[in-house]
Amino acid sequence: MLAPLALESMGRPRGPRHDDLLVLTTREKSANGRSAVGNEDRSRQDGPGPPRHHPTNEHDATQVHHGEEIVAFQFCNPAQRFSPRPRLCDCRQGVIRYPTLVEELSISQSVPVLQMIAIFSMHVPHTHLYAKFLRKFVSYVNNFANGAKARTSGTKSVMNIAILGATGAVGQEFLSLFLRRKFPIGQLRLLASPRSAGSKLAFGEDLVPVEAVGPDSFEGVEIAFFSAGASRSREWLEPAQRAGATVIDNSSAFRMDPGVPLVVPEINWDQVRPDTRLIANPNCTAAILCMALAPLRNLAPLSRVIVSTYQSASGAGAAAMQELTDQTRAVLEGKDPEPKVLPHPYAFNLFSHNTPINPQGQNEEEAKVMEETRKILGQPGLGMNVTCVRVPILRAHSESVTIEFASEAPDLDSVHQALASFPGVRVVDDPLTNTFPMPINASGAEEILVGRIRRDPSHPAAISLFICGDQLLKGAALNAVQIAERLLPVESGR
Repeated sequence: MLAPLALESMGRPRGPRHDDLLVLTTREKSANGRSAVGNEDRSRQDGPGPPRHHPTNEHDATQVHHGEEIVAFQFCNPAQRFSPRPRLCDCRQGVIRYPTLVEELSISQSVPVLQMIAIFSMHVPHTHLYAKFLRKFVSYVNNFANGAKARTSGTKSVMNIAILGATGAVGQEFLSLFLRRKFPIGQLRLLASPRSAGSKLAFGEDLVPVEAVGPDSFEGVEIAFFSAGASRSREWLEPAQRAGATVIDNSSAFRMDPGVPLVVPEINWDQVRPDTRLIANPNCTAAILCMALAPLRNLAPLSRVIVSTYQSASGAGAAAMQELTDQTRAVLEGKDPEPKVLPHPYAFNLFSHNTPINPQGQNEEEAKVMEETRKILGQPGLGMNVTCVRVPILRAHSESVTIEFASEAPDLDSVHQALASFPGVRVVDDPLTNTFPMPINASGAEEILVGRIRRDPSHPAAISLFICGDQLLKGAALNAVQIAERLLPVESGR
């Protein structure tokens, strides 16, 4: 069964409600019996008549004049004004399968949406079920339209996807991003440990079952997103690749492998070759940092970077986020916080990042940020000093950064311009109102926020700035989805 896409792909931000009208757009048939679909300007259209819009109710979706055909449709609320130029879903040639209603229904330009609505309506007689049906119906027509485009162009426009670690915080973000960014999914397979098998996760209007990962889980999968930890990534890489999947791994398992590209698409996509079958997704803090460093190295070579981080609970996963919520509630009720996931009390507290300390004095997170930043930027000799701290923020990491250049520091206007013009970066730097990047504004945002841009008074070749980024998005799921989008065929329109 085809996976549904969000209704917003047709210009609507939500599914139809019970009081919506189904608006059918029709044209008079031309002499050859085909619908005259063209520009609304009569001087340019192929057929004899302009489009007519038919607001109908849920019980009668067939109020179309004799000799006309439906060529497109949309939903419209009676309380809203109806646009004379709505964004519509075109009817295209092909086949849709909807096993729960009818076995198979062919669509062609001579048998358009009207007949489908009439046939489906017989299977959905109750008004309270009709809106739910129409929502599904729209999704399948939209998927079908994508498929028709692929058939005519000779290019596959949908991809079969698997998510290993689907029940985790990053796994949930994958599902949201697929819908929001209209990622063309054919089959969606959600994989997790046997403990989570049998549960269901919401994806659009559907509930998709979670399967226990096994040796045959990746059959037919084209892109596999791994976000279940390093040990799981190492365990399931070979079965996934043997089945033909390209793996985008969000763990630390392969990041520093010289043969595996560590990719932030806006920065170093040139590291991915046509035959690349494994791509590593960077550490969240490193990915956010590199988005601010990359545009500046085009102004002058980077010599040294000093970073202090303020890392949120989301970096430790959904369980840590819940622990922060529970501890905050407990403290406000006069109770003592009970650490279970993290080693120290978290509410109203901060502490050094909870990873082991190496012989050089860096904790594991700090070492990752240094190593991965150098690899992403292609500067193995870049001087770095990083201090990572966990702060009681639910979501979005912040970083205070001082950048030393190999020559004189660029002027601040050039720095602002370089950052503002870099894709995926938004400059938030208003000294007059004291408005700068904040994690509350970065949470849920796809862009990295950069501000507090100023010269370092202690060093003539240095500038300082402050950045915030959503750890679950550009620091994890969004970066992986952007990688996958670049793996899609160019002809698919992505």
